[in-house]
Amino acid sequence: MGLMDKFKKMVDGIDDDDDNDFVVYSKPASNNKSSNQNINEYRSQAMPASPTGGNKIMSVHSQNQPAVVLVKPESFTEASSIADNINEKRTVVLNLESTNMEIARRLVDFLVGVAYANGATCKKVASKTFIFTPKNTAVIGEVSGDVADESIIF
Repeated sequence: MGLMDKFKKMVDGIDDDDDNDFVVYSKPASNNKSSNQNINEYRSQAMPASPTGGNKIMSVHSQNQPAVVLVKPESFTEASSIADNINEKRTVVLNLESTNMEIARRLVDFLVGVAYANGATCKKVASKTFIFTPKNTAVIGEVSGDVADESIIF
């Protein structure tokens, strides 16, 4: 085998000596089984296990894409769905401009507790707007002086 043959083998992955590496599978004999069962049996025969142990197929789209959830609650009953988003490690922007003052205070208290339990952070970005971010997300930028001086309690 010359240098060109070795190079061709590296590039093409073809080796004349490896003709016996291919296995031919035939379609299973038809019997009283449904066509779906026959197809599944055929696939299991046609796809031998990988050398590491099993057929591991991963979807390219299996990674979660980061999401920002904008909420403008009107009652405390929406607190659980907002908390679910924080638990799912989503960034939540909470707009309390049209929320009753007492309900807004309860919502902020509850959601700050949920954020603390998840390692998330809460920052005030406007007079009645808060952002809850997961621990792996940073908020870049400064809040203006008048908003920063206001306390979380309304």
